[in-house]
Amino acid sequence: MDKEEIKKYIRELKARKVQGDTIIKIKKHEAPFVQIDKKIINDTRLSWKAKGLLVYLLSKPSDWQIYLSDLIKRSTDRRTATSTGLDELECCNYLYKERLRNEKGQFVGWLFWAFEQPNENPNFGKPKKPKGKKT
Repeated sequence: MDKEEIKKYIRELKARKVQGDTIIKIKKHEAPFVQIDKKIINDTRLSWKAKGLLVYLLSKPSDWQIYLSDLIKRSTDRRTATSTGLDELECCNYLYKERLRNEKGQFVGWLFWAFEQPNENPNFGKPKKPKGKKT
């Protein structure tokens, strides 16, 4: 899925007036079993927390919608730890993050796309600064 298709999907979500929690959509290759690219596991930029989150996200079907609140319920990690893992994945281009706004332009939540490979992310190559870290 390219950047234009992602933007089109975001427009469709806005037209449906999506409100509330974070939505995460998955972008991965289809297979009837969980098959993970070894590059994810061997990526030394990622913590074990981030690797585990990404493996979990990629294990879901492509049309699966995962909510931040649901991720928190399925682990011993709380909101901050889960959000930190997601931020790490975004920083390394495994996640694409977009603000969702209602028809009045008010923020209503986030849309995330998870990618098996960072170069599939429309923002690939654009440097991201990790939150809370000075460079």
